Amino acid sequence: NFHLLDFKPLLNTSSYVNVVFEPEEIEVAKLGMSVNLADQTIYPGSLRLHNNAVNMVAELWRCHRPASYDEFGCFPGAGTIGSTEACLLAGLVLKFRWRAWYAARQCLSAAEVKGVVPNLVISTQFQAAWEKLFKYFDVEPRLIAPRLSECTLDPGEVARAVDDRTMGVVCILGDHYGGHYDPVQAVSEALEAVNAAKGFQVGIHVDAASGGFVAPFHQAPPAATGGAGGGPAAAAAAAAGAASAGGGDGGGAAAAAAAAAAGQPAFDFTLPCVLSMSASGHKFGQSCAGTGWVVWRQREGLADFVKTDVAYLGGKAESFTLNFSRPASGAYVQMFKFLRLGREGYERLTFNMLSTASLIRRGLRAMRLGDKPRFVILDAFRAEGGAEG
Repeated sequence: NFHLLDFKPLLNTSSYVNVVFEPEEIEVAKLGMSVNLADQTIYPGSLRLHNNAVNMVAELWRCHRPASYDEFGCFPGAGTIGSTEACLLAGLVLKFRWRAWYAARQCLSAAEVKGVVPNLVISTQFQAAWEKLFKYFDVEPRLIAPRLSECTLDPGEVARAVDDRTMGVVCILGDHYGGHYDPVQAVSEALEAVNAAKGFQVGIHVDAASGGFVAPFHQAPPAATGGAGGGPAAAAAAAAGAASAGGGDGGGAAAAAAAAAAGQPAFDFTLPCVLSMSASGHKFGQSCAGTGWVVWRQREGLADFVKTDVAYLGGKAESFTLNFSRPASGAYVQMFKFLRLGREGYERLTFNMLSTASLIRRGLRAMRLGDKPRFVILDAFRAEGGAEG
């Protein structure tokens, strides 16, 4: 009987999706099942909840508050059906942005530029979402194979791969093979130099499907006392802290410097070439399956490329997603987890996961086959100097 496996979550070790829920979480998800987020005029409270979640994610990734924030009350971004839709939306924005720039540069008409195929620079460690982009949306993959010793993009190779048909570079924050982080800060610096020298405008999308809700929380171990508990008021206060941590303008160079001082190079909107970021809410964001998030640096010249206005449902509504009608369950459960766990709760989850991974690595490394190691560990998380983190 297939139900023996399908409904025993603790047997699920490989789906990349959170499948264990508290009873209250299930009730929250059920509430969202009866709400169509596409109909924003009928469900204004759900829209506010969705926008608040987008704001919390944007500020977690230290996005500068754009000029449009006061008008719309929300960062440019959206909840999506997983990180695949988020990556496709980000890729389309990069394509349309490049198309406008290339047409002006080459004096091409709107019809003429549509016959030119752009390329996207990305590591061979990419997830399936990008294969869909290449196949569905006429984009040439310009693949860079990482060295086995690093398993990440080489900024020098990125700079050499870029040309005037490059619509963008994807940096992966937690690849699906070993969890490695591409060096976003070094790639951003390399692109700044290329753009200045050649008159390009190549930017970065950070595909943080796995790392978007891990990287912001593993810069330091959690405090030895306290916890994610303390009742709903404490959880809400912690979540409010997470929502406001980025400040009004994201902190700029000071925030990037603070990240580097904490032992981790900057990977987010504090870097000038980072135009967008996406993540799976249903992985380490701890939401239910079908939850993803995408955030852009600004509306003008970025998010507006995929925005559509819908008026036939009874009022004016904006849509930034490929899918239209969708349940609110993902946004509901995500907000529940933000309030339930808060920043300290996510820090503790991350610390526990990294500690477990370290324990497994040490155990595998100790296994021998005769006088030789049984496994070669491609270690994604090391402290400075190569020691295990």
